Amino acid sequence: MYFDDDRRKAVEELSRQTPNEQVISKSHEVIDKGSAYASLKDNRGWKFLVEEFIQPRLSINRFLTADKGELPYIQHEMRVLSELLNFVDNKIAQANAEQRLLEKLKKS
Repeated sequence: MYFDDDRRKAVEELSRQTPNEQVISKSHEVIDKGSAYASLKDNRGWKFLVEEFIQPRLSINRFLTADKGELPYIQHEMRVLSELLNFVDNKIAQANAEQRLLEKLKKS
């Protein structure tokens, strides 16, 4: 019941908004999430994590000097870490693009 009530409330709220208001509210959500990722990335702990944990594990030397049995695991780990870094960068870039778009809309 709780899920259905929440879903009904969300549908009612969306039906009250015009399409332009819906687009603007979604843009604000994207910007808020991107800002959160940007503040995470600016955090000293994130920089430490990237420098001390992620970058050494993405080193090609690690892949070249590994045993044959470890290669699939190392390859998978490298793929996951690369996807994590790309995800954060893409969310920040998307938020910046949305912010610029909203600023252009406000000017016109």
